[in-house]
Amino acid sequence: MATKHPYHYRSKAGSTQRARERFHNVPSVGKLLSVKGYRFVSNAEGVRTDRERVQVRGELGTATYDGLCWGYGGEGPRGLVDLLELQCRIPRRKAEMVAFAACRGDKSGTDWEVDLRKMEFRGRLQMDRLA
Repeated sequence: MATKHPYHYRSKAGSTQRARERFHNVPSVGKLLSVKGYRFVSNAEGVRTDRERVQVRGELGTATYDGLCWGYGGEGPRGLVDLLELQCRIPRRKAEMVAFAACRGDKSGTDWEVDLRKMEFRGRLQMDRLA
């Protein structure tokens, strides 16, 4: 019997608006399990760049987005609120907490994660941004 390969979608949008236009791919990952924000180093075209991505994980695979960010009051975090609230069904207040107050690390790795089954947040928050 053949096994089905997991679904893997990656948006190389580069901007928040273009990422928003691709949120329609989230239902393809099936029942949602978690969403996380992570950082990594890219050496594309010989230039070292710190990058951020947001990955939604479901029972059938993952959807990963560029153009979203967290930890400040810009357009990237506003796009993240839209993803968390509209696609991941995280209540708006909690989505805003993640988008605007989650700490951005200075090393590669996961900065924050939300277990969507329990609505539990893992990561550090900038307490002064919660007001």
